[in-house]
Amino acid sequence: MEKVVKVIGIIVVVLTGMFIGSIWNAFVLCKMWAWFITPFFHIPTPSLVYAIGIAMTVGFLTKQVNLEDNTKTKGTDKILQSISFSFLHPLLVLTCGWVVSLFI
Repeated sequence: MEKVVKVIGIIVVVLTGMFIGSIWNAFVLCKMWAWFITPFFHIPTPSLVYAIGIAMTVGFLTKQVNLEDNTKTKGTDKILQSISFSFLHPLLVLTCGWVVSLFI
């Protein structure tokens, strides 16, 4: 029972961190956009929700994972990590993007 509670706690902490991280990234993007993009290109500053979507899209397109850093991981495990990441990361981005799109 303790292991189940620990796993649930870890999941809650990770999801909360992702939620707060998304809002923080969007806030920073809005500020940077207002300071640099709006005055130069005369484009309006995006709302927080649009900024979350933009940040997620850019992160999805530019995310790189370096599996070489972990020397304790065996070759087969690295391959499984790579395959898992290549399927789960787009799924996670798509799911989060869908949730954000509901607020637009």
